[in-house]
Amino acid sequence: AAKRSVSVAKKGRSVRGIKTGDPVYGIIADIYEQIALVRFQPADASHAANRTFCYIRISEVSHNYAREFRDYFKIGDFIKARVKEVKELGTYLTIVDDDLGVIRAFCSRDRTELSQEGVCPKCKGRERRKWAGRPEQREERGGGGRREGGFRGRDGGRGREGGGFRGRSERGGGSNGFSRGPRREGRGGFRR
Repeated sequence: AAKRSVSVAKKGRSVRGIKTGDPVYGIIADIYEQIALVRFQPADASHAANRTFCYIRISEVSHNYAREFRDYFKIGDFIKARVKEVKELGTYLTIVDDDLGVIRAFCSRDRTELSQEGVCPKCKGRERRKWAGRPEQREERGGGGRREGGFRGRDGGRGREGGGFRGRSERGGGSNGFSRGPRREGRGGFRR
């Protein structure tokens, strides 16, 4: 007698876990200094998530240097994001691309829904967001390398001779008023 086997095929589509590159929708639940907590739902019903919360790192909100999350979204905003990586400790999202970002936002003062320009219709306040489907607004700053006038410190780029550091007297010397001698070109030490 020949061996026979029987198998049962499930009816309908199968469900798979989320993976890198999958689109998701979420609500910003909490914001910390370097990471934001997002309550999310996969965009496609055939994708299942084993957790309901995921994270966005501050480095995953912009191609440029991002100082604070509040320039991109706030708690309660609805976002469209993409899965950056799935790890054992959690799922990480990104909103760097132009098609990703905030899809629905609310005023920080009165919780009225903001227009796509970031203006509250009730209090007329304006708020900044990284809206999905729009190119990121890049800040115009004096930039470039040191030779192009960039990298200005807290003294406005005057350097040590400009009196930009604390502890120097009006005459430009040390805190006691005495000069340490002329500066050597290069490392900034004094001449011996």
